[in-house]
Order: sequence, then C-alpha cells, then structure tokens
Amino acid sequence: MESLQLPSAKICLLKELTATSGSVRVTGLVKELQGSGALLEDRGAVLHVDAASVLGRAVLQPGVHVQAVGEVDGHADARHAPLRLKARILRVLGPFDLALYEECLLQQRNCLAACSDVT
Repeated sequence: MESLQLPSAKICLLKELTATSGSVRVTGLVKELQGSGALLEDRGAVLHVDAASVLGRAVLQPGVHVQAVGEVDGHADARHAPLRLKARILRVLGPFDLALYEECLLQQRNCLAACSDVT
C-alpha cells in the first residue's frame, strides 16, 4: 500500500501568517460561518478556513475556539480579503485563552532555540 506523505504543520499565530506560510496549525475564534468554512479571528488578525475537505467535520458555530491544520491557499486579494487556509484537520476546542496560548508558544520557541544553540 502506498503511504501518503503530508508536510508537517508549523504552529503559527494568525498574525504571523503570510501567503507563503505553507502547511500550518492555527487557533482562533470562529467569528462567522462562511459557506463550507468559517472566518477565524485572533485579536484583530483574521483567516478564512475552508473546511470542505475535512473528514468528520467539526460542528462550527460563532463564538467557539477551533484549531485548524492545513495549507495556506493563495494570498489576499486587492480588497484586503483575509488569507485562506484549506483545512485538512479541524477541531473544536473548549474554553481557550488565546493570549496565554501565545505566551506559551513564544516560551516554547525560545526554549527550542536555546537548545539548538547548545548542540
């Protein structure tokens, strides 16, 4: 059987995303539902998540926190539309403190950078 190799996703904050971010894992608050996906928000940064390809779809509703893994698809248009993420995994989280999550992520990055400097 042939195995499917997917790129590992880099953990990112919504505000860090660019059109060339590639495969990412992001977390945000569902601001509104849009077609087969949702508009995620995290303290002013927004991202449209296309959930059409997600198996076993999570029940999305405004006001819930979700985490999405997928590929950044294209770039924002001239009308300043948000970037799009073609999700392959989407999960609903319980109550979530995005500011604390960002602090923990930054601490993890600092620790990993310090460890790589030692070797």
